[in-house]
Amino acid sequence: MGWLLRVESITIVGLTLVFGFANADCMMNRNGEAFCGKGQCERDQNGTVFCSAFRNGSAVRTIHGKVLCGKGDCIKTLTGKVYCSTVPEGGALKDIHGVPRCEGQCEPALQEYCEARPAGTVPK
Repeated sequence: MGWLLRVESITIVGLTLVFGFANADCMMNRNGEAFCGKGQCERDQNGTVFCSAFRNGSAVRTIHGKVLCGKGDCIKTLTGKVYCSTVPEGGALKDIHGVPRCEGQCEPALQEYCEARPAGTVPK
């Protein structure tokens, strides 16, 4: 009986480690300076770091080297457009026809949804 309790405890701790923490991200720019955000980070064509301003949000580099961000998951279409879930932390994918499908609705990714905050600063 004690081993079963131990297995359950290990499973709970493991799931907490996988799912329990915010998906904040940090990344170095080309000058070696660290930048962090509430969500995923990505570098643009010039090495500048941009992160999603939303917890667990996405940051995607476009085919033109610009970084766009979203509230939830983002996907690129075959034409290079980027669409994201309108739901914070929401999912997004392309269906079998390549059409974006998102939790809530799909909206274009926006530069305004990105932040560029040096590591060690407090978010507003």
